[in-house]
Amino acid sequence: MNKDQVLGMIIGCAVGDAYGAPYEFMSPDAVRPTQGYSTGGTHDVTIGEWTDDTALMVATMDAYITRQEFDAQAIANNFKLWKNTGKFGTRDYVFDIGQTTAQAIERITDDTPYAGSAGEFSSGNGSIMRIAPAIAANCNNPAKAIGEAVALSLITHGNSDTITYISAFVDEVFHGKQPANKLLRHYDVYQTYNTGSIMHSYNVAWLACHYGSGFEGALLEAAKLGYDTDTNCAVTGMLVGARLGYSMIPDHLLKNLQQHDMLLDMANKMYDIGARG
Repeated sequence: MNKDQVLGMIIGCAVGDAYGAPYEFMSPDAVRPTQGYSTGGTHDVTIGEWTDDTALMVATMDAYITRQEFDAQAIANNFKLWKNTGKFGTRDYVFDIGQTTAQAIERITDDTPYAGSAGEFSSGNGSIMRIAPAIAANCNNPAKAIGEAVALSLITHGNSDTITYISAFVDEVFHGKQPANKLLRHYDVYQTYNTGSIMHSYNVAWLACHYGSGFEGALLEAAKLGYDTDTNCAVTGMLVGARLGYSMIPDHLLKNLQQHDMLLDMANKMYDIGARG
């Protein structure tokens, strides 16, 4: 991956998160996505404000940049700090967090960073939304990127669905296409249950990237499907951002993204780690 792709993936994730946040928990019939960012919604977000998806990505990047390598304990400690104080987010408190993630963070200790549940009902999308740093830090090493993305996911999500979909998604970010495994794509994105699953977000992102026109068009397609729109748009933004690059993200989405300069600085530092490796 080149630098423009790495920056596009990281900033694209944050842009998607902020784009989808106002529509979170709405049904497809109720969503009326607009060009550019909107406001309000369940969390009463302001223009360009992102949620837990990006906050956990920032917490992960902070640990990578500080340690200059993957350090599960440092990342896990940052997750706890975020949950307890809101640090790494847009507010001084946490206003959006998935149940699986919250429970796992509570189980983290100073010597036990891997706290993800392996339960049957622990297939949430709370890890796929924040794996961009693992890819960026290994942008010249796809195999290692998959390994670190899975390890990063296991901090909060530990079942087989997580491992399967994370591995596939990272591989696809590098190669720009889905694998031949049809089992990954049989999931119905129009169903009304299990909409917060990793399977759902994975398939929404691919559908949105296929049918959407350009970067913002992909986000609009993801938002139109409703439900967990901040995460679905974050994953879509990550995927289309890696494909098109930072240079192809519309200026109005960059200009109005909260803490854009901080995010871009961290993204550049993540690329430097990957390029050195």
